[in-house]
Amino acid sequence: MRTRRHTSVFLICVSILILFINDGKTESRLAAEESNRWHLPQDAKLRFGKGHVHEVAYSPDGAELAVATSIGIWIYNARTGEETALLTRYTDGARCVAFSPDGKSLACGSSENVMSGRGDSVIWVWDVKTRQLKHILRGHGYEVTAVAFTPDGKTLASAGRDDKIRFWEVATGKLITMLHGHEDSVLSVAFSPNGKIVASGGYDNAIRLWDVNTVQRKMTLEGHTDTINTIEFSPDGSTIASGSQDKTIRLWNTNTGELKHVLKATDSAVECLAYSPEGNTLASGSMDHNIKLLNAETGEHRKTLKKTGWVKSIAYSPDGSTLVGAANGNAIQFWDVDTWEVSVSIDGHLRGVHAVAFSPDGTVLASGEDTIRFWDVSSGKNIRTVEKRKSASAIAYSPDGSILASSGWDKMVRLWDAATGELKLTIEGHSKQVNSVAFSPDSKILASASQDKVIRLWDASAGELKLKIEGHTDEVSSVAFSADGNTLASGSKDQTIRLWDANSGELKNTLEGHTGRVESVAFAPNGISLATTGADYTIRIWDTVSGAHKRTLKAPSIGNNIVAYSPDGSTIASGSWDNRIRFWDVAAGQLVQTLEGHTLGVTSLAFSPDGDHLASGSRDGTILLWTVRPSAASLR
Repeated sequence: MRTRRHTSVFLICVSILILFINDGKTESRLAAEESNRWHLPQDAKLRFGKGHVHEVAYSPDGAELAVATSIGIWIYNARTGEETALLTRYTDGARCVAFSPDGKSLACGSSENVMSGRGDSVIWVWDVKTRQLKHILRGHGYEVTAVAFTPDGKTLASAGRDDKIRFWEVATGKLITMLHGHEDSVLSVAFSPNGKIVASGGYDNAIRLWDVNTVQRKMTLEGHTDTINTIEFSPDGSTIASGSQDKTIRLWNTNTGELKHVLKATDSAVECLAYSPEGNTLASGSMDHNIKLLNAETGEHRKTLKKTGWVKSIAYSPDGSTLVGAANGNAIQFWDVDTWEVSVSIDGHLRGVHAVAFSPDGTVLASGEDTIRFWDVSSGKNIRTVEKRKSASAIAYSPDGSILASSGWDKMVRLWDAATGELKLTIEGHSKQVNSVAFSPDSKILASASQDKVIRLWDASAGELKLKIEGHTDEVSSVAFSADGNTLASGSKDQTIRLWDANSGELKNTLEGHTGRVESVAFAPNGISLATTGADYTIRIWDTVSGAHKRTLKAPSIGNNIVAYSPDGSTIASGSWDNRIRFWDVAAGQLVQTLEGHTLGVTSLAFSPDGDHLASGSRDGTILLWTVRPSAASLR
């Protein structure tokens, strides 16, 4: 009996241990799968996209990669590319990031967020091991553009749009001193490897070298003819490399300030630079979507790595085996330095989202930016991506769910098979950017509105022009069909809303009252009421039968971009440049709920067909899926 009991206890312990191990693996796997649920704002259910990238930084041991984005700092396993953490303050993005030399602290500066009205930009210092916030450093006004640790890790330098460089004590978070001398915003700071010199550059086109001990300026390096975006010291400290908006890289002698070389490595602005750890290669990233590898002494071109986006940041791993490049609206890629093959690719960092649309059955969400993406609404998974590097500033599902229409800066309207993502038709006719597209309720007609002041109605099957509607005196911002398909509403920069007979193209009525550009128009489900937003900070509701102005909702003074009716017509949602979403009771004309969570302006809104959720697209490169609370959704 004793032996049996001991055996049973042993087996139970082993079983528990196996379950614990498996459960740990499951939790780890789920954590990776559910990173789109990390640190969501109140009432948000999912996050699609990870924000657009500003800067990347390796941890000193090369194990982790920190990515400063418009929604915070993403931490990745540098070997696998798996997400390990999101460090965020919910309503602010990160502009810059740096690890302390011992790898224990991570500093990041907040990005431009003046529209939100939340005050000064700050620097956060995080504990890397615990992922806990250690310090909040305040003092910069508009935006923190750069942070850098001294080689001993005791001091942090920061720069911002207020033309000053600040030194902070890392242990306490106290301000030590400020350096004055730049005539405009500072965009880059870098310490020499021995920690005796700090270099800075920015909008005044000059590089300033400062003695760290005396806090006095040593010299000023002049020669660039435009903004200096980036500064890097060579590993031995003998050379300073600077990249500029003037499309050149300049190499300077650190001791004398003498200009050694002027390198013309690109046909566009140089955004970022990185020396290889041994110092013989200088990598540069630019707006031309390329990363150039140069001989660090002579400037001779060695290799070009193609990216499909504006390269914002590059970094070598500490051992020099890998080069990481990050571009706006494109994957973060890890290149093996020996083979120059991509070893790891991290997707999901989008540029600003311009448009969102639910499929008629509510299972798929489409988004438009520089690409079109289809997302599974239940999981947040990106199902497919189409139209890379072509604009998609407006999208619309056909009511039958078979087609997705897109339009944008290239003047084209494209029709995609919604099930496969295959391109069905490309429609030409507009002479300027197409701002808005909308399908008729029977899916047979597609309306497009353009900066060329013209609205065009197309046969959605053949792509043939049926009607050309003219009358607006400035660009047309938005179009929408009534529920019966007989009326087309359009809003324009000319401050008017016009109602057109959708069959003949004849003008039925002109609605006047906005004192600024009309940004968005949306019909109520009853097809009679119309909601419009304008640059005059108002939301107006109209009766489209009589043309009467029914109500004005006073919006924030920061302005509204977009308006959408709930499926039951009881609620209007509006999105604003102040990063917030507001729900309005239509009958009472009252604000009933405000949602916060985006870090930049809200550009697009869409209710799910059942009215239970609202999707919001933002300039911050994310879409948030919100649960519509009963207080807002069931108002009558």
